Amino acid sequence: GRGQTLATSIAGFGDEVSIGEYGSRIYGNPTIALRVEFPQGQPDDMLGLHWRGRSYDHFDGVRWSRTRGLPPSSAPTAWYRERWTGPVVMQKIYGAPLDVRVLFALHPVLGIEPDNGIQPLFDNAGDFIYWGAGAPSYTVFSRDRSPDPDELRSAGPGYAPPTRFFLQLPGDLDPRIRALADSLTRGLGNRYDKTVAIQRWLRTFRYTLELPATPRQATLSYFLFQRREGHCE
Repeated sequence: GRGQTLATSIAGFGDEVSIGEYGSRIYGNPTIALRVEFPQGQPDDMLGLHWRGRSYDHFDGVRWSRTRGLPPSSAPTAWYRERWTGPVVMQKIYGAPLDVRVLFALHPVLGIEPDNGIQPLFDNAGDFIYWGAGAPSYTVFSRDRSPDPDELRSAGPGYAPPTRFFLQLPGDLDPRIRALADSLTRGLGNRYDKTVAIQRWLRTFRYTLELPATPRQATLSYFLFQRREGHCE
């Protein structure tokens, strides 16, 4: 009979995030991309840590990317040091040389000390990138926990990403998606509770490494209203 070749996909890290792939399975990549040590002891909630790497502001309906000329969209390190109180957690990080020169760290970063000659840089999206050759090795100092929910509910104006970038939507967005967001957040008066409500609903979905079978299934609408399972993108 006729032979058939199945396309494959390898989990990795890039400069874009696309939800448009279909017809294959995601396979793990055994290469170690990041190793983290905690010289002063591990944080209590190891499974609850969120590593910040690359931020995206533009969604075209299929792909997340970064806008060229993005205005400053995050507070400087000094602002977090003054206003985000709590203990500090030290991280010794050894990274693989990726195509995208990103420094991963726990947010918010209070300081970065290079261990092998790289030069950390704070970019307009609020991420850390670097100049220099070779695999990055560095020490990071961060706050070890998020602010209290009540503080986040009552947060006033300050540093905030420009809404015309980070809240931009494609013009042909399925109207059911807006209706879904409205239904999940109805009666909630602040952005923190609205975000948590949407997060809680998405956590009812299942995890799978099988990509959608067809182009029609590789859409945001199909994912939200029919498939209800997917992977980290």
